[in-house]
Amino acid sequence: TIRSVSLEGTPLPDMSFVAPRRKDVELRVDATHPVGRDLVGIWGVTDDMAAETVGAGAFEETKPLLRGMWPDGAATGTGLSILLDTSKLPVSSEYRLYVFVRQDPASCVGECKSQEAVASLPFRICHDVVEGDLCFRHFIRAQRDLVNNLRPERYPGISANSSRKALQMLLHQQGVGNCPPPCGLREWCRTSVKGDECYEHVRWLMARVATKPDLYPKELWNATFEATQLYIQGQRDGVCPRPCAEAAKPESPDDSADSDATEVDTSHVKGANAKDVLPSASAASATAATAGTASAALALS
Repeated sequence: TIRSVSLEGTPLPDMSFVAPRRKDVELRVDATHPVGRDLVGIWGVTDDMAAETVGAGAFEETKPLLRGMWPDGAATGTGLSILLDTSKLPVSSEYRLYVFVRQDPASCVGECKSQEAVASLPFRICHDVVEGDLCFRHFIRAQRDLVNNLRPERYPGISANSSRKALQMLLHQQGVGNCPPPCGLREWCRTSVKGDECYEHVRWLMARVATKPDLYPKELWNATFEATQLYIQGQRDGVCPRPCAEAAKPESPDDSADSDATEVDTSHVKGANAKDVLPSASAASATAATAGTASAALALS
């Protein structure tokens, strides 16, 4: 059974992560065997193929392994602890890490049973924006807007006092200028309120779906405010940030809401607006299975 996967010594609470571009990103899998046998881990990386996979055991279709990710340039890595080389991965793409844990053949008495536990973890490469990046001019323009209090509705939950990382994360979630996620900030979310540009888009789309549902995907039929906002955010059109999973039920069109921007540091969102909080762990961001399950995603020997 896989108990956890750690990045740089820290267990990943939601089995997803953002990694820096380095040759020596530390990974470790913590697993147990029902009768205490020695275990071995087998690691592989592919381009991400199902970022919204839901449910344990819902494995993705086969995709080729990315080579050069492990010591000696191998297609797979072996060991319960290992170094992942992300130095050549583009920051604009998304990836998926697999780890299979099996009984170590060296500890087998007779024939080894073909049982394994597997975890599947989506991840991205982080990068703090610098001059020369495609994102940089969008970042500078957003900073100027905030300092001069121009178009605040475009930057919900962000103020001139917010950290660079918080602003970059918002631009990343909005899909502006191909901005990558910053390093050191796991996630940031805000469920839009009155006064946000995104809020009006969500309300408009909800009203349209209610009157002409056949024109829209079934996932939007009877969707909550947050689900509708997430759909718009997924279109990457520069309007909506990621909504907070545990936000309160959306207000009716006549309800008032506090839309004041809050100060944000590199690890959490501060302020009186309870909707500006980090998202909780999501089981939908990873797939895992216990002994006896084989994945169609990787054929590892």
